Parts: sequence; structure tokens; C-alpha cells
Amino acid sequence: MDKLLSTPAKITTKQAIATVVLAYVSLIISQLAAVLIGQAVTVIGLPDAVGSAVSGVLYIVFAFLCVSVICKKVIHLPVGSCRITKLSVKPVWCISAVILPVLIAGVYFLMAGKWEITPMDTGEICYTVTDAVIFYGAAAGIVEEIIFRGVLMTALERRWNKYAAVIIPSVIFALSHLIGADLDFISIFQLLAAGTIVGIMFSFITYESGNIWNSAIVHSLWNIIIVGGILHIGVEPNRYSLFNYVLDSKSFFITGGEFGIEASVIAIIGYVVVSILAFILIKRTKKG
Repeated sequence: MDKLLSTPAKITTKQAIATVVLAYVSLIISQLAAVLIGQAVTVIGLPDAVGSAVSGVLYIVFAFLCVSVICKKVIHLPVGSCRITKLSVKPVWCISAVILPVLIAGVYFLMAGKWEITPMDTGEICYTVTDAVIFYGAAAGIVEEIIFRGVLMTALERRWNKYAAVIIPSVIFALSHLIGADLDFISIFQLLAAGTIVGIMFSFITYESGNIWNSAIVHSLWNIIIVGGILHIGVEPNRYSLFNYVLDSKSFFITGGEFGIEASVIAIIGYVVVSILAFILIKRTKKG
């Protein structure tokens, strides 16, 4: 990995810190502005599903505009140098994007539990699906990769090295999931471990592919299938999810504690396996 992790410093510490702060603030502001505009759309009488779709699209647009300014004014780089390139994806990561959440969900379906379907009218179903696919899926996946594996990773790599570029954004990514969460100590520890590991997984995918789009696909498909609201797997049903698989198990290793299955040992194993795959492909590319 030594070849991977030697990068000359090209920006100052002040620039790197400013980039971290501004990028994270941009993520928050972009999301808030997009959601408020989406809600305004519903106020004038359009369906909630349309409002969610508008929020998702604007979330991507606002975040990209903010990142473009940060790249130009703070670290003096074109966005393409932050791996925010034209859309380019590799089959291996498209396949992994599907296999990872499907296998994890499949493991849970083999465990003792029961199915519950939340009663929803047509409008609620449309909103739930649109929210899962466009906002929590595509938009959240793309924006978080633009921020964490795009501009943050590049800034830290150019100031220090790829160790810092992989670890620091991954830890920040994990910590960001604590915002608004009311968790006990064990759940916090499990969330931080899982969040950091999945951040490292996304980082390795980005390094292997050379752009953020491959990690964004993996991230987005995970969100759509596991997080968005079409399907919920946990110890309690989620009244906002269309389909619920309620687990009999109460083991926090299996359930992920109070945060949910994304922080479970089962999910962590999945993250580690994909990380190893990405690392192996990186080493092969370097040797070639």
C-alpha cells in the first residue's frame, strides 16, 4: 500500500481545514435548502412525491455548485481534479452495488422474524418510493460522495497523504450519523466503527475507479434498498416504511443496536469484504 499512500503536499493546512469545514457546511445548507423548496412545492398543491423529487434534484445541484466554489476559491483546483468527473462506471462496482445490499438483506430474511406491510394509500406509496429512490438513494449517495470522497479526500490527500485522505473523511462521515440520534454507548461505538469502515470502503472504491461515481452507485443502491423506506429490517416496524421485516433477535451484534442493521456485524462484514476487493484491484492496477 506504500505506493498508494505517498502524495506530495500541494495545499496548506489552513486550506485543508477550511475545505473540511466549508464542505460539511455546504452539505447541510444544500440539504436544508433543497428540502425547504421541495416542501414549498407541496404547499402549492403538487403531490408529496413531486416535492421529494424536486428536493433530491436540487440537493445534488446545490451541493455541486458549493463544491465547485470551494474547489476554485479554496484549493484552486477544477472539480475534475477532485474525482468529480464525467459519469464513468465500472461493471465490477455496478454488480457490487446490487450484490452487497441484496446479500445483507438475504441473510436477515433467513433469520427468525415476520413480515409486516404498512397500510398506505397510492399517494403515500408514490412518496415513499420517490423519497427512497431519488432523495435518500440517488441524491444522498451522490452528494455524500461528492463531499467526502470528492473534495474532502482530495484536499486531505494533497495536504498530507492518502492515509489521512481515507481515514479522516471516513471518521467524519461516521460522526455525522450521530447528529440527531439518541443512542446508548454501545450503539454509538458500533455506529462509529461501522460508519468508519463503510467510509473506508467507499474511499477504496473511489481510488480504484478514479472517480466518485462508482462509490456513489454503491452508496445509492445501499440507501435505496436498506435505508430509504421501501424496506425496513429491524426489531421494531417502521410506520414510514412500506415493507417491514421484524426480527425476533435482540442481539445488538445482529440488529446493529439502536441505530439499526447498517451498524450490525453482518453489515460490517459486507463492508470489509468489498473493501478487500477494492484494495486487491488497486494493488493489481499498481503492479500493472
